[in-house]
Amino acid sequence: MKILFLVSTILNCVFEIDGANNNQCGISTNIQIYDGSDQTRILGGKRSNPAEWPFIVQTKLKDKKTGKSGLCTGTIIGDRWVLSAAHCQENGGPAQVIIRGKTYDAEPVMNNENYNSQTNVNDIQLIKLKQPIQFTRDVSNVCLFRNVSAQNGDMAVAAGYGVRFNGVKDLQTTFQKEVLDARHDIDFKETSDLYETPLTIRNFDFCNVRPETTTNRICAGGQMTGTSQGDSGGPLLVVRNGRWVQVGITSDGTYKAVKNDVTKIIDRGMYTQVSAYCNWIETKTSGEVKCQ
Repeated sequence: MKILFLVSTILNCVFEIDGANNNQCGISTNIQIYDGSDQTRILGGKRSNPAEWPFIVQTKLKDKKTGKSGLCTGTIIGDRWVLSAAHCQENGGPAQVIIRGKTYDAEPVMNNENYNSQTNVNDIQLIKLKQPIQFTRDVSNVCLFRNVSAQNGDMAVAAGYGVRFNGVKDLQTTFQKEVLDARHDIDFKETSDLYETPLTIRNFDFCNVRPETTTNRICAGGQMTGTSQGDSGGPLLVVRNGRWVQVGITSDGTYKAVKNDVTKIIDRGMYTQVSAYCNWIETKTSGEVKCQ
């Protein structure tokens, strides 16, 4: 499965956590230094300092129906809660979350009840940890807001633990195919590192998707700015009033060939619009996590 991930006014909204951990959300030193100009090859992007993304984690999942195991990306939204994508483990099952080298066991994942594996509409997942996270300067939660939006042309950031683009396998393929098969036409290389990339919010025409697949979703991407397998479930982020706000969850998409160039591809990524699921998140977490 082609997996993509993506990442603009906080409207006086604050993400709250009940209990002792009441850290402010979305705080990171890279807000001051991130200029969005480095597009060197997650697709485009650069290796991240995990401490600059204190809310991004890796998930280890095992599908209870198929038995298949896999890795995805997620975000901390509460001291016991991680947000990710339903397609990472669509039949449910056990999960673990890796945070700064420490592995946390979790309850069986909670996927949105209306998740459609054919269209990837409602592609959202909650993971509840069996023990709370100890928040520190390098481990904290991302901001979630009801009224944040991402418009065509806005700049965003995506980050995740996915494989790295290494090139299109055959030059002739760039002429013969408009849409590339990620499994057969592209070389990816494994990495255990976190990577980030700037990218642009687009209209749905750019992603070339059917209308029935656009409900509560966002299109983003561009040439050498996008995501890959393993980035699924990771965040599409924007900065608002000096904080990182999660507007999307990496869901799916396609890769478009750049004719006569095996070093570049165009990512047309689709992301779940987080703000549309604030009520669902609050209900499933019994009010422990709220969008404000």
